[in-house]
Amino acid sequence: MYQLAICDLYHPLKYGITENSSENIMGQFLVFALLDSDEFFDERGIIDSHEDNLWNAHQCYFGEFSHPCYFGELSHPVIHNYNHYILSKKYNNTEIVETHELSGGEFVAVFKTFWISIIQRRWRYIVQKRKQVLHLRKMPTALLYRETCGQWPPYCSRWPLFTLNIP
Repeated sequence: MYQLAICDLYHPLKYGITENSSENIMGQFLVFALLDSDEFFDERGIIDSHEDNLWNAHQCYFGEFSHPCYFGELSHPVIHNYNHYILSKKYNNTEIVETHELSGGEFVAVFKTFWISIIQRRWRYIVQKRKQVLHLRKMPTALLYRETCGQWPPYCSRWPLFTLNIP
């Protein structure tokens, strides 16, 4: 089942690691908070619910957190550009996720939100192609061809349809 959640990339300095931790926890996204529809539409509630989870290099410089910093550059055992990731807009977003529990009891998420981006990109492409076809159909030569032959000329006869197959 898909749910709305706020997730955070697992970091051993932030969440700790024990002998009971799962073997493959290093690259996983932990579920920080599950949201229902009321919480989602209450913007202030979302900000309050995960404001404490923000952990970025700027706050680390001022010593507001008790974790060690490596001269402002946070390192991660698996993710090489971790410092760039936590400063990006992708960090601490509300995501559509499928949740799983690992053998060590960790609650992790599999992101499904990326499908929305793929569909949006594909629709932008289709709309662009449709505008091109409409522009070609407005040309006097295309209109004359349609009047005489009863169909559009071959270069503008195909109307782009939505499919996820990239041509």
